[in-house]
Amino acid sequence: MLLAVDAGNTRIKWGLHDGRDWERTASVPTAEVQRLAAAWAALDDRPRRVIVSNVAGPAVGESIAQALAILGAPIVPFVPLAEQAGVVNHYDVSHQLGTDRWAALIAARNRVKGACVVVHAGTTIVVDALSEAGEFLGGLLVPGIDLMVESLARRIESLRVPPGGYDEFPRNTPDALASGAMDAAAGAVRSMVRRLAARGGSSPAIVVAGGAAARLLPHLEGEVLMAEHLVLDGLAIAGRA
Repeated sequence: MLLAVDAGNTRIKWGLHDGRDWERTASVPTAEVQRLAAAWAALDDRPRRVIVSNVAGPAVGESIAQALAILGAPIVPFVPLAEQAGVVNHYDVSHQLGTDRWAALIAARNRVKGACVVVHAGTTIVVDALSEAGEFLGGLLVPGIDLMVESLARRIESLRVPPGGYDEFPRNTPDALASGAMDAAAGAVRSMVRRLAARGGSSPAIVVAGGAAARLLPHLEGEVLMAEHLVLDGLAIAGRA
């Protein structure tokens, strides 16, 4: 039994993997990291190993380590490597790539054997390019959909309006903000798809995960695959190696 932990800026997701599938998954807000200790202490099936991806900072990492102490299981350090699980890392400095991005790339490669664009739509939108040969070529970091709207609303007094919805031809300020943010996010994905297609000669698949994935999905074109636990899946693959 493997416990995988994905600590992000907004939420900490975790799951128990039995070697075949997820036996249990759950999450807590990152601001409530202290809740993990009780959740893990109550587990009926104690993990034999733990693997952690943390992009939420050292303080959160320390709180996670304290919560894990009750399990007594060895922690497998997860860091981006130059090559792992069929993915070659072309980031300028391999270990400086976010651990969540690296785990997502590993999971996407395991799911799609050809070229693909790996999208994680959360507080930040990550748009990464994975070649047909399994090379991570690079990627984009874009403000999340809600973050774009909130940032504009904070900076421009006249834009402090109620939430809007998507419209192809917005006719009021709330809808214009919501639609602009969505089109910017989808446009970043389409741009990366075009670049990767030009490099490889065929249109790549798109693998989408994250809290805003369902909202973004209708605005994407081509072969699009939803992945509920993409980072956790990658951690499970790395943890079994």
